[in-house]
Amino acid sequence: MLEKELQEQWMLFGELQPTVTLDTGEECKIVDPGVFNVVEGGPDFLEAKLYIDGLLWVGSVEIHLKSSDWNAHGHQNDFQYSNVILHVVLELDERIAVANQYLRHFVFPQTVFLQRLLQRYMHPPSGLKPLPCANIDKSGYSEEMDEEKSSCYRWRLDRKLRQYRLANRKNHQQVFYELLAMSFGSKVNDDCFWLLSRSLPLGFLLRQPEELYEDWLLIMSGLKPQKESKEVAASMKFHDIHPLPAGAWKKKGVRPSSAPEKRISMLAKCLPYIEWKHIEAESAEWLQKMPEFTEQTQMSPFLRENVYINACLPFAWYLDGRPKVYDLIVNRMKSLKKENNRLVRHLQYAGLPLNSAYDSQALIGLYKNKCADKKCLSCALGKALMSA
Repeated sequence: MLEKELQEQWMLFGELQPTVTLDTGEECKIVDPGVFNVVEGGPDFLEAKLYIDGLLWVGSVEIHLKSSDWNAHGHQNDFQYSNVILHVVLELDERIAVANQYLRHFVFPQTVFLQRLLQRYMHPPSGLKPLPCANIDKSGYSEEMDEEKSSCYRWRLDRKLRQYRLANRKNHQQVFYELLAMSFGSKVNDDCFWLLSRSLPLGFLLRQPEELYEDWLLIMSGLKPQKESKEVAASMKFHDIHPLPAGAWKKKGVRPSSAPEKRISMLAKCLPYIEWKHIEAESAEWLQKMPEFTEQTQMSPFLRENVYINACLPFAWYLDGRPKVYDLIVNRMKSLKKENNRLVRHLQYAGLPLNSAYDSQALIGLYKNKCADKKCLSCALGKALMSA
C-alpha cells in the first residue's frame, strides 16, 4: 500500500471537516487539511488548520504508514519538519518527539475501505493496476455510479474527436471514413488505419472503380506490392502517392481473423454499402439511418458491434454535441452487448456493474481517466465510499 491513498483520505477531510480523537485523548476538529506539497522536500501538507481542544493550530501535517517512518526517513534531523503539528499514520508503533516536545498523532481508523485497499495492493492482478474500491459492495451507490458513467462516456467521446483532430473538421464524409477505418483496426492497429484513411482520402477513393477499392487500400497500406496491380501503381506514380511502411502494422499476437490484411479487405467491401449522402444528415436522422453492414460485407457480429460503438455513435456526437443527442447515443449504446476484453473482465471482477456497451465504454473511461491513477477524490463513487 502507498502513502498516496492515506493522503487522499486526509484531503477528503477538508470536505467533511470531522472531529477526531488524537492519541493524546484530545479532540481535534479538522478545519482545513492543508495544501498538498508539490515540492519534493518537506511535509506532505502545508498551512493546515486544526482546532485541538478548542485552540487553533496552523502548521504542517506529515503522513506515514507507520509512525516509526518519521525517524526512518530522517525527519528528526530536517528543519523543514519543525513546524509539523500533526503526524497522521495508519499504525502507531513508536512515539515521536519534535524539538523536545511530543508530536501529536492521529491514527487512521482501519476502515473496510483501507483494509480492502491494502489487500488489493498485496495481491495485484497481473498487468493491470488494481482498483482501490475493488470488492467493496457498491449496491447502495447507483446514483454516484450513474453520474460517473455519464461523465466518463462523454469524456471518451470528446477524447476520440480531440485525439484525431476531428472536432472542427467540415468534411463529414471524410471524418466518418476515418472513424470507420479506426474501428476496423481495433486497439491494435487503429493508428495505422487512421493514417491509411488520411493518406488515401475518401474523395479520391470513391472516384476509383469499386473493384479496385481493396487493391488501393492494401497497396497504400504497404501490405501488398504495387506490381500486383498495374492500374493502381500507374495512378500512384501519376499522383505522386506513397504507401505506408509495411512494418508499421502490428501482427504479433493478432488472431488471423483480425490480421490487418483481412480487416482492410473487409473495410473495402463495406464502403460500397454505405449511403454517403446520409453522412450530411442531422444527428437524429443519422441515428435512424446508420449503415446496417449486412452479411455481404463479411463482417462478424463482433466487428459490426465494434463499428457501431467506435465509429457510428461517436460520429453522431461529432455531428451534434447537444445533451439531447447524447441521450439518444446512450440509449443506443445500452441496446448493444458489453465488450469482452481483458480490461472489461478486470473491471467486472472488481465489482463494477457491466450490462451493456454503454457500461463497458463508460467504465473503461473511468479506469483510464481516474482509477489507474488513483484519483479517487475526483470520482463521485470514490468519495462516497471513502466517506461511508
